[in-house]
Amino acid sequence: MKIKNYSGSYPSFDSKVITDFISKSFLRKYGIEEQNYKEMLESLSSEAITFLGMKIHKDLELEEKEFNLLRSLYVQYSLFSKMENEEIAQDKMDLLIGTINSINSRYKKELEENNSFIGIGVY
Repeated sequence: MKIKNYSGSYPSFDSKVITDFISKSFLRKYGIEEQNYKEMLESLSSEAITFLGMKIHKDLELEEKEFNLLRSLYVQYSLFSKMENEEIAQDKMDLLIGTINSINSRYKKELEENNSFIGIGVY
């Protein structure tokens, strides 16, 4: 998995994509300090990169927006799982897997279309 226009490391995780509602609910429920929460988000972001690397075709180049969306969905899934809100967690995972499948399908279709034009015409 690659990100278009990025070489080397992945774009940094913007914790603003996690809504205030989720953040405040988590902080309230577990009584952790905001700095520890931000560190946890960074850790979940790293987990997300590993997860996405296993699920997305290795040669596929994602747009930065796509990558950030997928990473955010994984982090949200993880937070809701930790808060033991299984219904919402499952919704996030279903959306994440559906989006990944859609991206992989689009990539496979593009490969097939590109490969169908390769060849020598014999008359």
